[in-house]
Amino acid sequence: MVTVDTCYGVLEGIMKVDDLAYEIKPLKDSQRFEHIFSQIVANTNAIGPMSTLGHKAERHPLFSDPNPSAASRVSNRCLFREIVYSNSSLTPIRCGNSVVEDKEQCDCGTFKQCYTNPCCESDCRFTPGSICNRESCCANCTYTPARMLCRPIQNMCDLPEYCKGKDSDGTPCTEDGYCYHGNCTDRSMHCKEIFGEGALSTPDVCYGINKKGHRFGHCKVTEFFHPDRCAQADVKCGRLQCVNVTHLPRKNVGFHHSIVGGFLCFGVGAHRATETTDVGAVRPGTPCGGGNFCLQGFCNATLAAIDYNCPPSKCNYRGVCNNNRNCHCHVGLDPPRCINTGAGGSVDSGPPPRRTRTVRESGMSVVYLRIIFGRLLALLAALLFGVATN
Repeated sequence: MVTVDTCYGVLEGIMKVDDLAYEIKPLKDSQRFEHIFSQIVANTNAIGPMSTLGHKAERHPLFSDPNPSAASRVSNRCLFREIVYSNSSLTPIRCGNSVVEDKEQCDCGTFKQCYTNPCCESDCRFTPGSICNRESCCANCTYTPARMLCRPIQNMCDLPEYCKGKDSDGTPCTEDGYCYHGNCTDRSMHCKEIFGEGALSTPDVCYGINKKGHRFGHCKVTEFFHPDRCAQADVKCGRLQCVNVTHLPRKNVGFHHSIVGGFLCFGVGAHRATETTDVGAVRPGTPCGGGNFCLQGFCNATLAAIDYNCPPSKCNYRGVCNNNRNCHCHVGLDPPRCINTGAGGSVDSGPPPRRTRTVRESGMSVVYLRIIFGRLLALLAALLFGVATN
C-alpha cells in the first residue's frame, strides 16, 4: 500500500512494504528538496489520537484497533478534550504551498512560480522594498492609492471595492436563489461551477442519496470524520446533486453518477483533512423548501431570520444594498441615498474613480478602409483604361 502526495513538487505520505510502514515528508524550510524518511513502529497495545474512534468505514491499516473504554481510563482529559478535530487540517505547515501560514510574510508557491513573482522570495519573505504580494489593493508590490479598483466584481452578489462590500443577504439573484454571505444560492448555478455550463439542479428524488451516509451522500461529518446520513427533512442540505452533466470536474476531485428514479444524478465527494474548499456541499443559505434555507446541514433556518429590510425604494431604485445595509449606488449617483449626482458606490466601498468614457479608435479599421478604397480606385482605373483603348 502506497499513499504519496506529490501535488506541490514534494513527496509526502506513507508507504507500507510487507509488515513494515515508512513515512516520508519534506524537511520544513528546506530549499534543496530534502525529505525525512523514517520507519513507523506501532505498539499493538497502544491507542492514541491517531486512532479513528468510531470510524469503521475507512479504518487505517497502519494502526491498531481502538479501544474507547481503555482510552477513557488512561487519560480522558488528554485524548478527548485537547484535540480539535473539526475544521482542522492535518497538512503540515510548509513554505511553498501558496498559502501564507504561521510566520510567513508571503508564499509564492513553487520555485518556478517564485521566479516570476517580483514581490515574494522562495523563502516566503518579501523582496526588498515590497510590502504586499497578492492581497486586495496590492499592485506592484505596494498598496494602491485611493480611487483605484482593488477588487472587481466576483459574481452577481458581489460589489466592486475601491481601496469589501457585498450585496445584502436576501437580495434576489435569480428566480431560484438569493444572496447569502456573498454567494448566489441558486443550485443550478452551483452545478454549473462544478460540472460546466449545461449542468442543472436535480429533481428532489436525487437528493435521496444524502440518506446513505457515505462520502457522496450525507449532511454532516462527525468529529471522528464519519459521514452522518441526512434526515428526510434535511436531504436537500447535504451534498449537491446535479443532472445534465457533460463535463467532469477538475482533477483530484472524486465524483459519483447514480441512476435514481430514472435520472442520472451527479455529485462530488467530500475530502477529509485537506485545505481545499468543499465545493460539493450545498451552500449555506440555499432554499430547501417551506420558506426555510440550509444552515450547517439542516433545513431549519427561516428566511425571515435574514431580516432583509432593504427594498429597492430605500436606494430610490438606483442601487442595491450591501452587507452593511447601506446603498451601493449606480455610477453617476452619490451615496448614501442615490439621489444627488456623484461618483457612485457606497460609503463602505471606498471612493470610486471619476468616470470618463473614451472611445478607442482601432487602427485596423483604417487599414481595411484604405484597402477597400484602393481596390475600388484600381477597378475604376482599369475600366477607364479599357474604355480609352477601345
